[in-house]
Amino acid sequence: MGTVARRPAPEMMVALLLYGYCQGERSSRVTGKRCVRDVGYRVVTGGLQPDHATIARFRARHENALGGLFSRVLRLLAAEGMVSLGTLSLDGTKLAGNSASKANRTLPQIGKLLAEAAAVDAAEDAQDDSNAQPATPRALARRAERRQRLAAARDRLAAEDQARRDAQRARQEARDAAAAAGKRRGGRRPAAEPPRANRAGTEPRANTTDPDVRVMRNQKGYVAGYNGQLVVTMQQVIVGVMLSRHPVDRTLLHPLPDTCRQQLIQAGIRPRLRTVLADSGYVSEDNFARATAGTAARRVPCRRPSGHRVPRRPRPTTACARPGRARERTRTRA
Repeated sequence: MGTVARRPAPEMMVALLLYGYCQGERSSRVTGKRCVRDVGYRVVTGGLQPDHATIARFRARHENALGGLFSRVLRLLAAEGMVSLGTLSLDGTKLAGNSASKANRTLPQIGKLLAEAAAVDAAEDAQDDSNAQPATPRALARRAERRQRLAAARDRLAAEDQARRDAQRARQEARDAAAAAGKRRGGRRPAAEPPRANRAGTEPRANTTDPDVRVMRNQKGYVAGYNGQLVVTMQQVIVGVMLSRHPVDRTLLHPLPDTCRQQLIQAGIRPRLRTVLADSGYVSEDNFARATAGTAARRVPCRRPSGHRVPRRPRPTTACARPGRARERTRTRA
């Protein structure tokens, strides 16, 4: 805090973090600088100038308590009659994680790094001179924490590869069983070689800085991060939030309202969701099939609005192959 005599109150620090997050700023260093130069930040802090270390320690120390602010704010808005759950809208955006794209490694590369770390540990254990310089390179600094991240990234890649192989084996067995029973199944026979991880056929990678992030595509290109989802009322009140590692929105049309219900229950609000609106990014045959069994009606258009530009040669898609009932719902007011 420098020479400032006044200590920052917890209420002021919470307001500072919330104001910074609303401004899209998550860095404690930048937040500390703006407490000196930005008028809005100075009004929030009342003239105090907490440095980045104070802000970072406060956030780390009270992380669990700060996580309950969403439910408390939602409960306060519900008490004022500002939470109406008749019609909800949901959408998502890709959020960059605290990692660099150059930290993405393949499974052989991660295995090589772990082997180097084990070799360095063995070399240091064999040293008798305690004054010798450590042999650990800068890339392997903080070995204990780094090796945990490397092991987590390796295990994730191995688990995903095994899941793809199991799924391919299950498709082959189902096709063989149908052929033995005399039933013909359409489509191509699953290939005998290992399944591809993606459409581009590239080798899967994991981030060694943050193994939980995924490489996702947004409007500006590719980002290593998460898929942030929101549920908003007609009064523009956020009633549900979720952070997913799946880059495709259509897999979250049903998990997101379920998460919203749990968060509403935590806030003491009766979760009576009636109509859920989403864009064409949430379209899939499975979503249409499950929407008829749910308590809340899903309204999802099968195509983008006419104002959006479309490619010259649109690729054929099977995501909306039989959307008769969905189209009928979007055409009527009921």
